[in-house]
Amino acid sequence: MKREEKNQLTRRRIMDSALAEFSKQGYGASSVNAICAAQDISKGIIYHYFAAKDDLFLACVEECFVKLTEYLKQSVSRGSRNPRNQLEEYFSARSSFFKGYGASYAGLWCF
Repeated sequence: MKREEKNQLTRRRIMDSALAEFSKQGYGASSVNAICAAQDISKGIIYHYFAAKDDLFLACVEECFVKLTEYLKQSVSRGSRNPRNQLEEYFSARSSFFKGYGASYAGLWCF
């Protein structure tokens, strides 16, 4: 396995563990120790990829936002000119997104 592939897999493991922890505990109650313990990841590896817990959390929020934006672009039609219909369609699609991704992003959605 190439170094870049290994780096991507390691970063993905960290992100998956962090997403689970942030979703379960929220940002304030989450800890780097818990993120490490869940996937048997060393703190050094986490800090190699992310400078601080804040940076890891922001990476998780960014990933959620990017995926939500892509999902909404595919799911919400642009043909309706009625604002009420547009809002209903948006919130329905948003709800479907979070149901589909379950707990992965549930603790991150504040928008």
